[in-house]
Amino acid sequence: FVRGDLRDLGRLGEFDALTCFGDSLNYLTSEEDLAAAFRSAARNIAPGGVLVFDLNTLAAYRTTFATDRVTERDGLTFIWRGRADDAAPPACIAEATIDVLRPVAGGLLERIGTTHRQRHHPSATVAELLVRAELEPIAALGVRNDGSLIPEPDEDRLLKTLHVARARKGGDPQW
Repeated sequence: FVRGDLRDLGRLGEFDALTCFGDSLNYLTSEEDLAAAFRSAARNIAPGGVLVFDLNTLAAYRTTFATDRVTERDGLTFIWRGRADDAAPPACIAEATIDVLRPVAGGLLERIGTTHRQRHHPSATVAELLVRAELEPIAALGVRNDGSLIPEPDEDRLLKTLHVARARKGGDPQW
C-alpha cells in the first residue's frame, strides 16, 4: 500500500488498470484538483490500460446531501445532516456532517463528528479533463442502487456515474 495524494502521485509503476471508487474524487473540490488527479493516474497507466472511477451525480447531492437522518445500531447513534440544497446546480459544492454518539461511563455520550465537503463534477467537464490528461474517455455509465450498470448515466435519478478512460497505446498520438 502507498499512502499519497491523488493529485500528486509519483510514478508507482505501469498498471493495466487503475480504479478509484467510494467518493475519493468527489472530495476534490476544484477542476484543477480533478485534472491533477487524472494526470497522476495517467502517469501510472500502461499504454492501452484503463482508469475506472465513480462520481456522484446531481441526484446524490440533491437527495442524500440535502436530507437528515438518524440510524441506531449496536448501541451507536449515527446522525447525518445534509447541508446541500434539493435544487443544487451542476458543479455545486455540498456538505454533510456525520456525528456518531456512543455511550461511555456514567451514562454519558461521547460524540465523534466529521464534515464531508464534496463537489459535483459534470460529465462533460470530466471528459474534457481526461482528454487534457491524455486519457481517452470511453464510457460513462449509470450505476443503479444495487450496483448494476446501465448504458446511460442519469444525473436526476441515479446516485453514481461510472467512468472508464483509456491511456494512449504506445505513446502514439492516436488512441
